[in-house]
Amino acid sequence: MTTSNALRVLLRDAVSELDGIVEKPMSGGIQFVWKGRMLCGAMGDDLMLRIDKRRYDGWIVEDGAHAMVMAGQTSKGWILVPVSAVQGSPVTLRKWINRAVEFVGTLPEK
Repeated sequence: MTTSNALRVLLRDAVSELDGIVEKPMSGGIQFVWKGRMLCGAMGDDLMLRIDKRRYDGWIVEDGAHAMVMAGQTSKGWILVPVSAVQGSPVTLRKWINRAVEFVGTLPEK
């Protein structure tokens, strides 16, 4: 199993308890949509999470997290965490998933 496939399996299991979670392919990976909004995904060998921009600076320094850069621009509403930080560490994976759930749960449903 490749790392990104392993991450997909980890994520699928981690979000399975959320009502209404939908798994969708995306360019270069997979995304999990909750309440009509992207919650998290697997992008290559990284866990991609939607987060509160106000928390970005404090969280970017944890667990090898790094910026998501698209078209040369950093988006503080998203953060990437390497699979090595969450694989074999259910507590770390749950921490990051909970952060995304906490934020997306505040958004209006689409």
